[in-house]
Amino acid sequence: MIVLRILLLPLALLYGFAVLARNKFYDWNILPSKAFSIPVICVGNISMGGTGKTPMVEYLTRLLQDRLRVATLSRGYGRKTKGFVLAGRDSSYKEIGDEPAQYKYKFPGLTVAVCEKRVPAIEKLMSCSFPPEIVLLDDAFQHRAVSAGLNILLLEYSRFSAFDFLFPSGTLREWKSGIGRAGIIVVTKCPENISPGMRKEITDSLRLRSHQRIYFSFPGYEPPVAFTAMAKTVQPRKSFHVLLVTGIARPEIPEAHLRSCYRNVTHIKYSDHHPYTSRDVEKIEKSFLALESQEKILITTEKDLMRLLPADTNKVLDALPCFTLPVRICFPEPDKNSFDRDILGYAGEAQGTKAS
Repeated sequence: MIVLRILLLPLALLYGFAVLARNKFYDWNILPSKAFSIPVICVGNISMGGTGKTPMVEYLTRLLQDRLRVATLSRGYGRKTKGFVLAGRDSSYKEIGDEPAQYKYKFPGLTVAVCEKRVPAIEKLMSCSFPPEIVLLDDAFQHRAVSAGLNILLLEYSRFSAFDFLFPSGTLREWKSGIGRAGIIVVTKCPENISPGMRKEITDSLRLRSHQRIYFSFPGYEPPVAFTAMAKTVQPRKSFHVLLVTGIARPEIPEAHLRSCYRNVTHIKYSDHHPYTSRDVEKIEKSFLALESQEKILITTEKDLMRLLPADTNKVLDALPCFTLPVRICFPEPDKNSFDRDILGYAGEAQGTKAS
């Protein structure tokens, strides 16, 4: 792996220079960046996958939806469609991507849209019969054609101690200097009891600018939720054997949580955004039936559920006790209060500017 990274270093440097030039063109207004009359919050990262963007968008949705008409806008990674698509109640991941499908599944009244080009997409949303009063841009920190009023950058805790470099030699999407564009930085997937010393060490290492605020968060797993009729007849206990099925970027994190809750966990891993087929589901069924314990359940993530729901894959699962593992982004109490005030303050100020 190290040898491969070294061999890919020249390509990473070429990529890095291209990204640096592109960002400078936006900084110098050579490339246009459009601001909108409604508040726009961008959620993103500078590394590839697994930082917790989906739970953050859901957190912001819960915080804002009772105050404003909220819309989420994503590229729609992995979908089979092109261009602007407005999600309907029954839209599948093949139409809009698994993460947008998850937003619509969990928040039926939420406006969910996907489009490769965010500027015309926001313009279309604003021309709807009931236009949004705030837009949440999912995974758009590098999409600088939109000038978001607030950029929230997610940095994963475990990666602070690991050396990383630009793609394809590493996982960075851009130079770390891009952190300076963020108004709010959230360190995600921290230990729940992260020490004040570690908080200070991370904060000092980032050399924040005067306009930037930093918060620390941890994943909060909720009890498994039944999604098949068979599962609704089962009450999971610590003695159960769990078959965990994942197709996400950091599967070791939910696995570690489940191992702390159940005696045995068998894990079937697929690549991030894996499109499940009937053959995959047959393999999953055989693996489940092969578990020796009589007390057993299948658990998957909410994002994986969106790719397991289509009719060509879910018939087999209907006969199994299948659960999802909901996860939320959580803040320690001082951070939560301050973070919420920052978000609501930005949304209120932006609305007030629009009204004036």
